[in-house]
Amino acid sequence: MRELSHGAEIFRRGRRLPLFYNDAATRGPRQFFDGIPLNLATIPLALTPALVVDDDTNARRRLAHVLRTLGADDAELAFAADAAEADRRMQERRFALALIDIELPDVSGIELIRTWHGREDAPAAVIVSTFGTQDLILSALQAGAIGYLLKERDDDELAAALHSIRGGGAPIDPFVARHILRLVAQTHGSTSASAASATDALAEPLTRREEEILQFVAQGLTSREIAGQLSRSTSTVESHVKNIFAKLQVSTRTQAVHQARTLGLLH
Repeated sequence: MRELSHGAEIFRRGRRLPLFYNDAATRGPRQFFDGIPLNLATIPLALTPALVVDDDTNARRRLAHVLRTLGADDAELAFAADAAEADRRMQERRFALALIDIELPDVSGIELIRTWHGREDAPAAVIVSTFGTQDLILSALQAGAIGYLLKERDDDELAAALHSIRGGGAPIDPFVARHILRLVAQTHGSTSASAASATDALAEPLTRREEEILQFVAQGLTSREIAGQLSRSTSTVESHVKNIFAKLQVSTRTQAVHQARTLGLLH
């Protein structure tokens, strides 16, 4: 097994298990939806050293067994019964992965992930919980969790999901994934309806080219840069910008972007 940067690794042993959710094909800049990274995991990650955070002794033993089936040694595993103990374990060594229950005695597992998120030594965090409500799922992913698994799954299913991390995937339980997809679909429909209403509200709707240029303006590009993107002259782009100003009834780019956001014209 060859170690890569930031705990990444190439897995060379064991049979390949079916994956729950693997977005390795979507690698690239992280995309966000309502504060949630859509490509939750983009590079292969190591499973060990691993920290299991759960106040239930049987749950800790079970997850340790699952990790051992994936090749973990006892020396690579550490355990904590609450957030305070987890923080102490973090001071003792650096972990590649943390499996965290939501209901901890001192603070929520989600809050624990939030306090770790952004730290240089923060492990990849996966929630393993009995509960899978939409609010909890979204809160966990927004806090920085790369996955969300349900304890009701059998050991083989949990192992398969965690195995996906080695390939750059995100261990998302199918039930949890349905919640996320439903929310995305609902919000997309709402956004589309808002955009349609905004177009109707304009005395003269923007042309397709003007909408395209407006997107570039919102990104902060100059007329010259937009011209380069569209293979058009700078004067042509500036003419389109003036038309956009007139239709939105504004006089500056900042006002145009603000008005466009208010009307739901930007995506």
